[in-house]
Amino acid sequence: MFKTNTLISAIAATFISTSAFAAVTGTVKTSKKSSTKKLNMKSDPQCNKISKDKIANDVVVNAGGLADAIVYIANPPKKKYKAPKKAVKLDQVGCRYTPKVFGVMVKQKIEIINSDPMLHNIHPTGKNSFNLAMPTQGMKLKKKFKKASVFTPIKCDVHPWMQAYAGVFKHPFFAVTDKNGKFSIDGVPDGSYDIVAKHPTLGEKKGKLTVSGGNGSADFKL
Repeated sequence: MFKTNTLISAIAATFISTSAFAAVTGTVKTSKKSSTKKLNMKSDPQCNKISKDKIANDVVVNAGGLADAIVYIANPPKKKYKAPKKAVKLDQVGCRYTPKVFGVMVKQKIEIINSDPMLHNIHPTGKNSFNLAMPTQGMKLKKKFKKASVFTPIKCDVHPWMQAYAGVFKHPFFAVTDKNGKFSIDGVPDGSYDIVAKHPTLGEKKGKLTVSGGNGSADFKL
């Protein structure tokens, strides 16, 4: 009995350990170079003063790795997925949106923050449109997107260079690439899928993915 229990415990521990690190991983690369265009913020002298970074971040590349691409499973298992309770944060700081690209589930809370000492307005367009003024520093709003959309563009009408993009999904199988173009998607069930990498400026690429034991890999070039 002792040996049987020990064996069962060992198998369970191995399963938990393996599952804890299982993920779909990969890299999105490009032959393009990072944007070098300087943003003109002179229409708002206060923005022009407080902004520490005036280089356009439309394309950010590090050693060939592309940041701010969203990678997602296009045909996940058909079921209803519950949105996380934890809110996704979108900040307005230095007259820029941070992050530039983010993923969120339908009906998941989005905490929108104005960290700047001037008026901004948060204006998503398309399927998830609303338009709200945020006139004071430290102001916070909580909103939810109700429809899936890749992407939902977000702009500030007061400062036209401010742009962000939300990938809105009915499922949790998505990730945004880091500064080196790498991504990791947890919890994808075993199976064969269509997987997509999409960037607001450089477009999208589709691929095939096989997940076995919770693990899979996919690489893209945009």
